[in-house]
Amino acid sequence: MKNTLPSFAFALLLAALLAPPSMPAQESSSLEDQLRKQYAGSERMMRKFYAGPHLKFDAQGNLTSEPLTGPWTVFGRVTIDQLRLQAGKLRMEGHRQPVVFVEASKEWKRIPWEGTWTMEIATRPGPEQASQIEGRPALPYDFIASLSREGHFPSRAYNNTATSSV
Repeated sequence: MKNTLPSFAFALLLAALLAPPSMPAQESSSLEDQLRKQYAGSERMMRKFYAGPHLKFDAQGNLTSEPLTGPWTVFGRVTIDQLRLQAGKLRMEGHRQPVVFVEASKEWKRIPWEGTWTMEIATRPGPEQASQIEGRPALPYDFIASLSREGHFPSRAYNNTATSSV
């Protein structure tokens, strides 16, 4: 009888090389931490000015909730307060940052806004979730810029609240 140990070892090695990579919980947590550092607490400008308080997107970045839009001054700016990476989705929660232009002072001013804003983006299941998220140059597709960069309504250009003359 032939020794089958080398054949078995080769088959085991081949199976290990061809098996899809798994994402340990530690890697998932690390990715979530990276995303939090990049997005939580940041102000962003939406690419499309969706009016709904709860936005849902499929894994390709297509809106699946009601596609109502409104003025960019009301619905364009958002602050991301929390970010969670869960099985099959990325969820962000925050609030809107509407602004008005005050002609007399030639300044943009924030106006108070009650309520919250959420965005859920479906992701591929299991180990493919990390590769899908890490492969996107801008996450999600609906943000175009951080508002803290020069040329994109820097935070210093805003006062905290609008005056009564607005």
